[in-house]
Amino acid sequence: MARRTDAARNGRKSQEEQAVICSKKCRARCCNYVTIQIQPPNSERDWDEIRWWLIHEGIHVVKDDDGWMAIVHSRCEYLDRNNHCLAYKHRPSTCRNYDAENCEYTGPVPFKVCLTDEQDLEHYLRQRSLQRGRAIARRIRAARRQLPAQGSGERRHPLLLEASRR
Repeated sequence: MARRTDAARNGRKSQEEQAVICSKKCRARCCNYVTIQIQPPNSERDWDEIRWWLIHEGIHVVKDDDGWMAIVHSRCEYLDRNNHCLAYKHRPSTCRNYDAENCEYTGPVPFKVCLTDEQDLEHYLRQRSLQRGRAIARRIRAARRQLPAQGSGERRHPLLLEASRR
C-alpha cells in the first residue's frame, strides 16, 4: 500500500502536483504580483490616495471578501521563462503555504471591485454616487481632459510623453 504524504492527508496537493498547477495551469500568476492590505476608503483623502496609486504603472486596487488591497505587479526573481520556481525547495513560507487549488486564476475571480486606472475609479465613484468621492471624480475628469490623445485612443501622462521624446 502506498504511503500517503502529509499533503494528501490534509487534502492538499503534493509539491510536485502544486508546481505543475502553478507553472502550467495558471502560469504562476500569483508569482507576478504582491498584495498589500489597505484600509477601506472612507474619506475624500482616502479616495484621492487610491487615485494616486492608480496613476502609477503596475498598481491596481481591488476589494474582495477580505477587504481592500493594492496589487503591485512585479515578477518574482526566482521564476524562469517557463514559470518554474528556481528556488522551489527553498521558497519562502508564504509560497510554501499557498494552496494552488484556491488560486483565483483557476477558479472564479473573487474581486467585488477591480480598479485598474483612474478612469475605473471615476466610473466606480460615479456609479456608486459616493458623496466623499464626488470631488475626486470631478478632478479625474478635469485631469483626463488635459492629457493629449494618443493614436490608439489611449492617453498618457505628459511626463511619460516627454520621456519618450528623449
